[in-house]
Amino acid sequence: MKIAELWDRLLIWLSIRKPLYRYIHIKDFPDEWKEKTVYLLGTPGNEWLAGLLCPCGCKKRIELVLLSEERPRWNLIIHKKRTLSLRPSVWLKKDCKSHFFLTEGNIQ
Repeated sequence: MKIAELWDRLLIWLSIRKPLYRYIHIKDFPDEWKEKTVYLLGTPGNEWLAGLLCPCGCKKRIELVLLSEERPRWNLIIHKKRTLSLRPSVWLKKDCKSHFFLTEGNIQ
């Protein structure tokens, strides 16, 4: 675990910072997904797919394509504070019908 990640966890534990969505780079999606985690497939700066659990709590797995030549696709922004944003919004057309933005690690 990196020092920045440990620091973030300590600040959350001390309630100085509210919990944010965190991201991790992986080679393949895990069997069990964690809440408030965005899984990024690819290497840093060359991500091609993002995955997260629906923030409404329905446990639906959402996969978002990040490749510029694909449609639909999302833009990934990784901020200096180790947070991330995805654009445009995510809008599920069936099941729970969630519609949200992920902005600097927060769901809006």
